[in-house]
Amino acid sequence: PPAAQPFSLQSFIDAHREAVLVIDASLKIAAANRAADAAFRRYGRRLAGRRLSEIFREIALHRAFTQATRG
Repeated sequence: PPAAQPFSLQSFIDAHREAVLVIDASLKIAAANRAADAAFRRYGRRLAGRRLSEIFREIALHRAFTQATRG
């Protein structure tokens, strides 16, 4: 049998056609798949490492993310 490949979060999210963002507790984008990069890229910069507030300006969305990450 072929050797098992190590798990890669990036490979996992890149397998999805829909935009996928992984957000950390400080509301920074930890990872994004190609679809998210294409949908939300601004000024030619990749999403990973950017603050969520740079991408989404909607306050209700920020509140929802804050609630989800803080429990």
